[in-house]
Amino acid sequence: RDSALGGLTIVGRRDRQMQVNGYRVEPGEIECVIRRICDIPGEVAVVGLFEPDGGIKRLIAFVEGPVPAPERILATCRSHLPDYMVPHEVRMTANLPLTISGKVNYSMLQDSLRTCTG
Repeated sequence: RDSALGGLTIVGRRDRQMQVNGYRVEPGEIECVIRRICDIPGEVAVVGLFEPDGGIKRLIAFVEGPVPAPERILATCRSHLPDYMVPHEVRMTANLPLTISGKVNYSMLQDSLRTCTG
């Protein structure tokens, strides 16, 4: 609540649900498919690359550790998920950034996308 203005200030969703091409997408569902079906031992994180108008432009999956080729992960996603939930890209990483409580730091991943894409 913003007491100075006497109203509410909405700062975003508390969950990770996002809208992609008019569809509601829960990134955790995509992460689950990648982790379980591709048998990924490390962490998986899916984040959206936002357009200037606030819509999601692309879904990017970050996968940790020694894993199958990105093309194989995308093929698996295509066979188990609707088209609008398939990541546009899979990026391999040695380690995903973590918060002080040991959870994936999605904010840092979002920031890395903004930095890489300008």
